[in-house]
Amino acid sequence: MVESSLFKKISSLAYILIFLIILTISLTVLFLSLKYINFIPGPDESYYFNYAKYINDKGISGFAYLFRDYVENKEKWIYPSPIRIGFIILSSLLLKLFGNSVLNLVYLSLFSYALFLGISLYFLRKYFDERIALLTMFILTFSPLNMAMAKRALIESTLNMFSALSLWLFWEFLRERSCLKYILFTFTFFYTILIKETAVLLSPFFIIFLLFRKVFLKRDVYLKDYLCASILPFAMVGIVYIILGGFSYIVETIKISLYSPKTNPYALSFQSGPWYRYIIDFLLLSPGVVILTIGFIFSFSPAKADDELLLYLLLMIVTIFFLFNIFSKSVRFIIILDMPMRLFSVLMLKNLSERIFLRHGRAFWISLVIIISLLDFINFYHLFVYWGIYDPVSYFLLKAKHMIP
Repeated sequence: MVESSLFKKISSLAYILIFLIILTISLTVLFLSLKYINFIPGPDESYYFNYAKYINDKGISGFAYLFRDYVENKEKWIYPSPIRIGFIILSSLLLKLFGNSVLNLVYLSLFSYALFLGISLYFLRKYFDERIALLTMFILTFSPLNMAMAKRALIESTLNMFSALSLWLFWEFLRERSCLKYILFTFTFFYTILIKETAVLLSPFFIIFLLFRKVFLKRDVYLKDYLCASILPFAMVGIVYIILGGFSYIVETIKISLYSPKTNPYALSFQSGPWYRYIIDFLLLSPGVVILTIGFIFSFSPAKADDELLLYLLLMIVTIFFLFNIFSKSVRFIIILDMPMRLFSVLMLKNLSERIFLRHGRAFWISLVIIISLLDFINFYHLFVYWGIYDPVSYFLLKAKHMIP
């Protein structure tokens, strides 16, 4: 028993070491690619930088001016609003520590990317075996979308990290009901909404899953589950908004955020389209992952109780995909789907390899995961380093692929 336990510890350390090597390679490539970035004054990056710089100079009392200025200047309505208090505060802290450079917001994205991968590894190792966890991390680390957002001064990488943590902590408190788990989830979800207001769309998914768990899975669901998934974090966010921005300006800013995409020329030209546009964009970024994910979804059968986590993630993909189709469409807005899609891809490859290659199924499984990861990495470099795509919408992706003039 002692030898077996020691072997497991050595094996776990080996998997962690392999992950650290993969992460180091990815971060090195991202750091080297930063010299090719051009920061243009107009796009979202400059607005996030200017907000962070202002709060760095004035302190959190400066939010009142930012909200008033945003509401009173109509030409700013097509750009990010200061309602993303959580991200602006984190950005301003980095500027205070390391100086007023837009590159420091890029470093926040890089740090969020690395932290997201660490969080994913922790929970994947907790709920799946080491091999599935490592291969998922391999294919996730070289995700074109995640790597692309890690090298920009945008909000998506940080939002993805907090959203993923919220998803895992929600699952945690359903599995291990304790006061600490409830508190951790509630505060994480609260801050995720402060990072970007669209995170509220996770709440309908949480509620739907709770109802599904109660009605179909016959599991215990309590009133405090619903409160933590909706009312409590919403109330906390509302209090912060009112304290920092003032009630009247907050209400107006929320209205502008909801309706400005309908009059935003860029959103109308590049971020609109049919419901399947997200599928096309993910196909252009990671064709193998999308095809395998679709195959896994259609072959999935929750026959065992152990499949509840997979059911949870599958329901999340469907719910988020449906909800985000209501708004402007850019695949970076649903970056949170990348993690479960890549897990499903690894599981689908495992199933296929074991059925087709009976004797060497494990070797083929690992080899196919590595091949897809390398192809994704090449796609990242082609699209986001060579072509320097800023916003991964259909037009720019298709143009870089020479599918349109």
